[in-house]
Amino acid sequence: MLKMKKLIAAVMIAGTSLVATNCYGSFAATRLIYKVNGKIGPEPVKTIVMWAFAIIPVYGVAGLLDLFILNPLEFFTGSNPLAQGDKNVTTYLAKTNKGDLLITEKNNLILVAKREKPEEVILTLVYDAVDQSWNAVTPDGQIKKVAGFNPDKPESLMLFTAEGNAVAAPRS
Repeated sequence: MLKMKKLIAAVMIAGTSLVATNCYGSFAATRLIYKVNGKIGPEPVKTIVMWAFAIIPVYGVAGLLDLFILNPLEFFTGSNPLAQGDKNVTTYLAKTNKGDLLITEKNNLILVAKREKPEEVILTLVYDAVDQSWNAVTPDGQIKKVAGFNPDKPESLMLFTAEGNAVAAPRS
C-alpha cells in the first residue's frame, strides 16, 4: 500500500511539473491531423472524417502525444520534430528588368518581395504536402494551384495557368 502511495505521489509530481513549466506548445501532431482532415474533400466528407477521428480517437491520441511528449520536448529543447520553425531560411536575390527581387524560402513557404521593400510581400507560394503541389495565395486569401505532380506520370510536373488549365512539363 505504501508503494502505491509513493507511485501516485511520483506521478502527480511529474504531472504537475509538466503543467508548471508554463509550456503551451504548438500542438503539432493535432494540427497536422486537422490539416490532413481539411484536405480530404467537400464539407460533409470533412465532417464525417472529423467525427470518425474523434470516435476512433485519432485526435485524442494526437492530443496526448502533444501534451505529454512533443510539447514538453519543444519547451525543453526549443524544437518540436513535427512543428515547422523558421530555422531553415534561405534568401535569394533575383535580378529582373523591373528591379531586384528578394525570394525567401522557409519550410514549405516561398515569399517574394521587392528588394527595396522586403517587408511588402508581392507573392506567397505555399507547398501542400498532402496534394504535393505549390499554391499561390492571392491578396484576398484565395489559394490557386500553380504546380503539382501528374498522378498518371509521376516523372512529369504539371504547371497550371491563371485559368486553371494544366500544362505538362517534364521533371529534370
